[in-house]
Amino acid sequence: MSKSCPKWANHREAGRKHDSFVSYGKLEENIALIQQNGVSAWERLELKKERLLRMLLAEYDEGRSKNYLCLAVTLLRFEDLKAAMEEEKRNRPAQSDLKSRSTAIHAVLDRMAEKTKAILALRK
Repeated sequence: MSKSCPKWANHREAGRKHDSFVSYGKLEENIALIQQNGVSAWERLELKKERLLRMLLAEYDEGRSKNYLCLAVTLLRFEDLKAAMEEEKRNRPAQSDLKSRSTAIHAVLDRMAEKTKAILALRK
């Protein structure tokens, strides 16, 4: 469908205001990436982000951060996500528990999201 299709335009506008389980915040950017580089380039990036999400969940999900981390991986750039993990690990105290690591990664990701105006919460 093209951008001039009213039904498609309504769907995209609704995605800008509200989310279902899946965030539509990157819809336009994903479409542009596919148009410029093909589906395989987008798929490769998504697989890299999936591996990174698995690492984030293993390292930082204290039982309450799954949705937050999923949104962060969906909405933030891959490079920024990797940088966030590196920053948190670099600044981590020698003795840190899961809750403190989770709090720390939230702070780093929130700061990165603020720069890009990403909203790391589901909008209902």
